[in-house]
Amino acid sequence: PFYLYMSHFAVHTPIQPDSRYYQKYRDRGMDEGQARYASMVEGVDASLGEIMKFIEDKGIADNTIIVFYADNGGTENKGANHGQNMPLRHGKGACYEGGFREPMIVLWGDRTTAGARVNTPVCAKDVFPTLLEFAGIENPDLIQPIDGQSIVKLVTDGAAYAASNCGVWDWKDPAKLYETTHFTIPESVSGLNPER
Repeated sequence: PFYLYMSHFAVHTPIQPDSRYYQKYRDRGMDEGQARYASMVEGVDASLGEIMKFIEDKGIADNTIIVFYADNGGTENKGANHGQNMPLRHGKGACYEGGFREPMIVLWGDRTTAGARVNTPVCAKDVFPTLLEFAGIENPDLIQPIDGQSIVKLVTDGAAYAASNCGVWDWKDPAKLYETTHFTIPESVSGLNPER
């Protein structure tokens, strides 16, 4: 067993171009700020792809859990063309959803449902108890109580429930996007109060 905590600096200020991808975005007509930002995003994607390929090549993908999680909402625009959190209001540092709603993606072989969108709120303090449950650790000897709740049942049963009841998330289809972003998974399925 192993645990890898990979913390990318990108995408974060200062917005510095990833030289492998920057010119491609300039050639597509993006201004300098947009091209820098886009190249940083592609750099993170490429890095995660390399890790996932390594895991696949080692034959351990079915027994590996990947949690991709950001630490805050996107950059507030403030005149920069690379920041956009629509339809959420504002961005990083704000008390509106654009500031604190972050992407989180969980991949666990065939135990998670591809394309499922889960809207039950979770937070950073849920990561530790979730990792303990993923690892099969019960009643750990800790010096303080665990603040969060495990989201294992949410990303397995809850995601499957969401996908079977409203389909998978499709950002290209406005009706499907609305439906999947407003679908509520009951606590009886996910183990978590959807209003928590």
